[in-house]
Amino acid sequence: METNKQNQVLDQVIEMATSKLPTDEVQQLTTILNQLRDVTATPDEIMMLYRQACKALGIDPDENLPFSNPTTDRQHAHNAIEMLWVLAEHWCKDWKPDWTNSDQWKYYPWFDMSSGSGVSYGGYVHDYSNSIVGSRLCFPTSDMAKEFGQKFTPLYEKIMIKK
Repeated sequence: METNKQNQVLDQVIEMATSKLPTDEVQQLTTILNQLRDVTATPDEIMMLYRQACKALGIDPDENLPFSNPTTDRQHAHNAIEMLWVLAEHWCKDWKPDWTNSDQWKYYPWFDMSSGSGVSYGGYVHDYSNSIVGSRLCFPTSDMAKEFGQKFTPLYEKIMIKK
């Protein structure tokens, strides 16, 4: 099956499961299914996933982005961070990090900036009740952080690298 089509089928299965299964079972199923997919999304796939996330959250995708026709690196970065926030909110569903609970681990993608060719996904990191990342971009499981970081590396690159 063509990669894009395969990813679309997996997204549909996960979307259907989300409405029928408890959150922990959805996370387990998502982890298993996502091992079958191509990891880094293309710009078109990112836009499609962003629009789907906006629809699920009741957000107008065109009105939500700060710049409708970005022309500068800074404007692209602003749009990228907004897209990451929406996508992460959609992925995490009702989960919210509790920064007063040191027993609740929070995970975020970690990137290798020393590769010389931009940003490459470098793993995930967990944190306790303190963090070096905002709670809008952390996740309840290492698998979610890993997949999110790998899939949306192009968006992270826009906010981390000045071109």
